[in-house]
Amino acid sequence: MHHSGKCAALVLGIGNILWADEGFGVRAAEALHQAYEFPAEVKLMDGGTQGLYLLPLVQDADILVIFDAIDYGLPAGTLKVVDDHDVPGYLGVKKMSLHQTGFQEVLALSAITGRYPAKVRLIGVQPLDLDTYGGSLTEPVRSQMEPSLAVAIRFLMEQGFPSRRRISGCVPESLCPPSVNLAHYEAGILVGGAEMCLGIPMQVSEMTAGFAWCEGRLGRKRIDMRLVGDQPLGTWILAFMDAAREVLEEGEAQRISAALDALAAAMAGEAVEDALFPDLAGREPMLPEHLRG
Repeated sequence: MHHSGKCAALVLGIGNILWADEGFGVRAAEALHQAYEFPAEVKLMDGGTQGLYLLPLVQDADILVIFDAIDYGLPAGTLKVVDDHDVPGYLGVKKMSLHQTGFQEVLALSAITGRYPAKVRLIGVQPLDLDTYGGSLTEPVRSQMEPSLAVAIRFLMEQGFPSRRRISGCVPESLCPPSVNLAHYEAGILVGGAEMCLGIPMQVSEMTAGFAWCEGRLGRKRIDMRLVGDQPLGTWILAFMDAAREVLEEGEAQRISAALDALAAAMAGEAVEDALFPDLAGREPMLPEHLRG
């Protein structure tokens, strides 16, 4: 057993919040952090899709709790709990994305180096939708959020780490950037392909005084047009937070949409053209904070 003293218990939410139910793990860790306090020896973390970057944290933990969406081939929303050395096998039952392959490697390397947590618990939920880019949790998966938290709380209590509900009105710092916490995400601030800080292209399909129904990659939405004025049908606008920010030429709208499609492909692990991301091409990737010297 490894006892470093750095982190007695690590609670990780892993997955990609941009692909609907695949974000379950991150959302579960976020919900646990928002609602409960734990002793200082317990670290809660949004592991996202970091993969091998999580290795030092896993090696330094005696107790590991993992929230993730796992395709067990069961009915959508089924909650399944797996323990200890059975966990890597279940993570590989049916790989849904690169993050699962990466985290399997993390666990394998932890075992090889003799620094595998003494206790591991995987709290997984069978997803319904893994294909909607920019989507959120479906109802069958969302309904298992509280039961999943209860499993984690009980397990940590059994390991000697009791929790207590946070005082009403006491809001802790978010595990993930505020712009992508669940409330903001579902309100429309979708990172990486939906509504970024610059918004998304939409086309006017029906116009009334001050408002328009517009079509775009997120479907049909009612958009406030008062900033740019009423526009002819077929006009492209840049929408952010359900309001038109500027009028776009058709070519510009197509270029933005192409870049968003490329970003979706990149998040899925596919190769994309550097020309679509000129501000990122040639830059050195930044390490997560816990790996910086």
